[in-house]
Amino acid sequence: LTVIAIILFLMCHSELVSQSCLPNGITFTSQSQIDSFPINYPGCNVIEGWVQIGEYLWSTISNLDSLYVLTSIEGGLIIQFNALSDLSGLHNLSSISSGMEISVNLDLTSLYGLDSLSSVGGDITIAENYNLVDLSGLGNLDTLQNGLNIYKNNSLFDLSGLENITHIEGNLSVVNNQQIINLNGLNNLIMVNGNITINNNISLMGLNGLNNLERIDGNLEISDNISLISFDSFSNLHSIGWYLSIKGNNSVSTLEGFNGLDSINGQLRISNNQALSSLSGIDSISSASIGNLRIFGNTSLEICDIQSICNYLVSPNGTVEIYGNAQGCNSQAEVEEACTVGFPEHQLSHPVTTHPNPFTTTTTIEYELSEPTHIQLTFYNHLGEAVEEAVSAYKLPGVHTYEWGAERLSEGMYFAVLRNGDGVLVVKLIKQ
Repeated sequence: LTVIAIILFLMCHSELVSQSCLPNGITFTSQSQIDSFPINYPGCNVIEGWVQIGEYLWSTISNLDSLYVLTSIEGGLIIQFNALSDLSGLHNLSSISSGMEISVNLDLTSLYGLDSLSSVGGDITIAENYNLVDLSGLGNLDTLQNGLNIYKNNSLFDLSGLENITHIEGNLSVVNNQQIINLNGLNNLIMVNGNITINNNISLMGLNGLNNLERIDGNLEISDNISLISFDSFSNLHSIGWYLSIKGNNSVSTLEGFNGLDSINGQLRISNNQALSSLSGIDSISSASIGNLRIFGNTSLEICDIQSICNYLVSPNGTVEIYGNAQGCNSQAEVEEACTVGFPEHQLSHPVTTHPNPFTTTTTIEYELSEPTHIQLTFYNHLGEAVEEAVSAYKLPGVHTYEWGAERLSEGMYFAVLRNGDGVLVVKLIKQ
């Protein structure tokens, strides 16, 4: 009765006697330590060091009710190897200055109890909680000051509970979660300052949940998700700060969904995606932003002559590896040939020059005629689509010029095609 009276007194008056304690942190290894915390540390609601609940040899801790007094942890929080089903008892905890790890709690089904948590200064790691069914309890977090790592939680079907997160300042990793089928729960995420890694989630079919993501400042790696069929949820993604790697996703047949992506600023790797037949979908990536280009081991891939790739091969910024794909995309030479198909390079009897080439905004085509003739000058993009019918007129003998302004067109490879009664001449132009 005396103990109960003390606890009730502390509950009613803790705001009057609140204080910091435990600069070196504390490790709880038993339920009795949890239960006696308000008695052993009266008035303490801010722990200055790290807090560890549970240890490697397993603890019998089944509830955290007596930790209701905690409002802040100035170190980090580790909860592992416990018999907890939820985290009720931590409902007054609002901030953790360092990281938080919740791992290998085999009875944990919910993160209920963390509902007041609004700030975590380090990485959040949720791992190997095999019966955890959702992430409810983290709904008060909006900006993560570091990374979010979710792996080997084999009862998670999605990421429900993270709906308020708009910004992750570190990395986002979703790895080895066997039952996860989509990423719903991240629906309000707009920007990730670090890397995104989505690997080896064998039931993952789509990336729903990333529909509002606009920017990744680090890498994007999506690999070995054998059931993944679509990238449609990346429709708002515009830039990647470093490399893009898509590999080992054996059910993906198209890259449609990346249509709005215009910059990656590093390596582009597309490898070992066995059902992928076309690179259509990454057409808009600026070739100048691509570093090394690696396209290999995609045994069904036969269409590689898209704008971003064709433009890159004109003036590569790094190494090029193209092999192990289907015919038409099985070597650099095959892709280059496909990029220029439809443009026969027959020489006219009259000289034609262009300057400057490469160019940035305008270039001048100069040609000489020895006799009166009707000429046509047409400009095409790499797909063989006419972008400008420049000249169709009867011309007298002499030197003629045409200044082509291409400010409205994207960077890449174009063709000036000059036709007259003698034949056709194709001049390759590079807009930078």
